[in-house]
This record gives sequence, structure tokens and C-alpha cells, in this order.
Amino acid sequence: MEISKTIKPEENAEVSEMLGYVMGQLKHNGGKWDLTDDAGKPVIFDAEKNVYIPDIMLSKDCIPCAVIPLGYFEDDTIRAIVEIISL
Repeated sequence: MEISKTIKPEENAEVSEMLGYVMGQLKHNGGKWDLTDDAGKPVIFDAEKNVYIPDIMLSKDCIPCAVIPLGYFEDDTIRAIVEIISL
């Protein structure tokens, strides 16, 4: 069985094409991708959201998702999560 290789999109490609490529690469890599350097520090920073992204993974619906540690969020966001998950 021959495995087809997904071609990396051009730098100015549509975002939907880039996300499709990311999804294909994640599937090929077992659904997860580590975005940290050898010291474990994230190498991707989103300036708009002002957060580092250390990992990406496929959701159960095969949607590429950023995995962002809760420590990167504001205290109020963490408090809201604590309230929601407290039973």
C-alpha cells in the first residue's frame, strides 16, 4: 500500500488550505504534535491572543486544536473554569 504525501501549501495559501494540511500532518503523526524546543519551551506565539501554543492535536471530530496550558490564561478565566467543573 502506497502512502500519499500531502504537499505543503504555499506561504500565501488560503488559511483553509493550511488547516487542511495541518489536519493531514496530525493524522499522519498519530493526532498530536509537540510544538516545543528541546528544553520544553513553546516555539509558537500567537500575538493576537498573546499566548504560547506548546501542542496541537486533533479533536474527536478531527479538527486541529491548540492545547494551551491554563496557566497562560487570566486569573478570572481560571476561576470561571473552577466554578464550572466544581460539582
